[in-house]
Order: sequence, then C-alpha cells, then structure tokens
Amino acid sequence: MALTWLAPKCASRSTGENRGRAFPQRVRGSRRPGERRATTTREPLRWAPGGSNFEVIDPDTGTGADEGELVITNLGRVGSPVLRYRTGDRVRLHGHGCGCGRTFRRLEGGVIGRMDDVLIVRGVNVYPSAIENVVRACDGAGEFAVDVFRRGTMDDLEIRVEAQPSQADSVCGHVSRTLRDALALRAKVEAVSPGSLPRFELKAHRVHDHREDEAV
Repeated sequence: MALTWLAPKCASRSTGENRGRAFPQRVRGSRRPGERRATTTREPLRWAPGGSNFEVIDPDTGTGADEGELVITNLGRVGSPVLRYRTGDRVRLHGHGCGCGRTFRRLEGGVIGRMDDVLIVRGVNVYPSAIENVVRACDGAGEFAVDVFRRGTMDDLEIRVEAQPSQADSVCGHVSRTLRDALALRAKVEAVSPGSLPRFELKAHRVHDHREDEAV
C-alpha cells in the first residue's frame, strides 16, 4: 500500500503510517457545502480556490479571526447553493507560506476540533481532538480514554493509555509532558494493558465528563 486517504472522523493521522508504512493524505469534506480539500499529514490543510469561498470567524461576534469556526459559501452547486454555511468545525489559519510554492491559504492541523465539544478544565479550553493528536504522536501509545472529574472545587483530568509494560513509563511521561507544554494541561496519565479499552469506530467518543453525573 503506497497511499491512503483518511477522513478525520474515521481514522487517526497515524493510521496510514502505522499500517504498512503507507503515505497518508488527510481529507476535509462536508456533505452540505460539498467541498473536499486534501493535504499530506505532514503539512497544514491546503484550501484551493475554485467553487467555494471560506472564512474563519469568531463564533461569538461573527467577525473574522485567525482561529474560530469555519464558514463556507459554495455557489457552484446549482441545485442547492450554500451561503455562509457554519460548519461547526474549529480551525486555525496558518500564516506561513508552503514549501511547494503554492500561495493558497492553509489551515494549521486541519480541523482541530468541534465548536460544541469543548471541555473547560480549570479554566482551560480542552478539545478532545487536541488530546488525541498528542496521544497519537507518542510511539508505543495505543487506544486511550479520557475522564474528567470534579473533586471538591477542582477539576481533574485523567487519561488511560494502552501501552506495553516495557513502554508504560515512557508513554505516560511523554503524554503528560506534551499535554503540559503544548496545551497547558496537567493530567494524571495511567498506562493500561493493550486491548483493555473499548474500540471506537467512526465518530469516536473517548471522553467522559463525569462532572454532570456528580452534580446530580
């Protein structure tokens, strides 16, 4: 296998590389606007001009922003044109040029999360996709699960990661340090046996917020 196409909700970025060392391409698509833009997983998502226009807006004010909600206008669909369709996807504009020489606007990390799945832990906005990116980038890390608890007046973030016993300490240390350095998150990271966590397909729900249950 030389090339794989990965939809964000169907597979992690590392899937193609881990299985047969195939070269992965990431695809961004949406049913209503009908747009599809692709890139290699090693560079920001490239949005080529053509049948549509895209904007990034602050979801609260509706004004343009470098990071916020992706909005698409597609007039190329004669039967059902779309005007300023709010996708609900959270994206971040990439401000630097592309090494290939193209000048298209690009999105750093592709779709980095959903506007409606954000968790607030100790005052920090936490996107499950950002945690997944950290875990997937760690050699030796397998499936994972995230739990959020409220203990007293403080919120605690706990992450269970599948790892071989020989790699448990290095995996936990790497994930913990990267979360702290990249996302300003402090989390308890625990290694569990491979195969002990449930598997998810398509829309993965690995995050469990127990704070609502504890408030009842």
